[in-house]
Amino acid sequence: MPNGYWARDHGDNDGTPGDGFLRSTYGIYPAGGSFDDSRFEPVAQGGGAAGAGITPLMLASWVDFMKAEMAYLENPASAEQFILAGTQKSITKVTSFGSLDGDADLSVAPSGGDIVAYLEDIASNYQSATATEKWNIMAEQFWIASFGNGTLNYNFYRRTGYPTTLQPNREPNPGGFIRSFRYPANFVNNNSSISQKQEVTTQVFWDTNPASPEFPKSN
Repeated sequence: MPNGYWARDHGDNDGTPGDGFLRSTYGIYPAGGSFDDSRFEPVAQGGGAAGAGITPLMLASWVDFMKAEMAYLENPASAEQFILAGTQKSITKVTSFGSLDGDADLSVAPSGGDIVAYLEDIASNYQSATATEKWNIMAEQFWIASFGNGTLNYNFYRRTGYPTTLQPNREPNPGGFIRSFRYPANFVNNNSSISQKQEVTTQVFWDTNPASPEFPKSN
């Protein structure tokens, strides 16, 4: 593919062909796979960093984005410094993984100038953005920094409704957006005070956003 790895679009529920020999896989970050330097060669088991990666649980960059969200509620302009700090820390962490792949061609990795220009673009765009655009900039950078662990950005989306720039679902009737998951069966079966949630659209107490929209029904 022209831009590296490929994968499915959001909502593509096609089954995996049993006779397919190619799969999309994680790269050097966070899983410790192979560095994507546009070689377009098959990824060998044990190649790259041989799995010497991480499962991100709580990163310093995420704390900055938490601060950005809180700062925005007080003064939108004050959130910029935390967005930039979180993005910078995320880039620093991700780029540090390149050296784990001894075969990587790191000449294609972002240069210091590339990173500075990227951060300057974020700052410029944020300063001239509308309120909605500011939320989208914050959310998009947070989602990028959260790659490898979707829990926090899922909650960010439930809490704020941003980003609004998500790819539409390919499924015309995908059902309601999951606002809260059903309780484990064992929890419900052993606790007579609990009733199972009937819908995944049930909102938790802190989710004060509007209810999920109704999707059109197929004829």
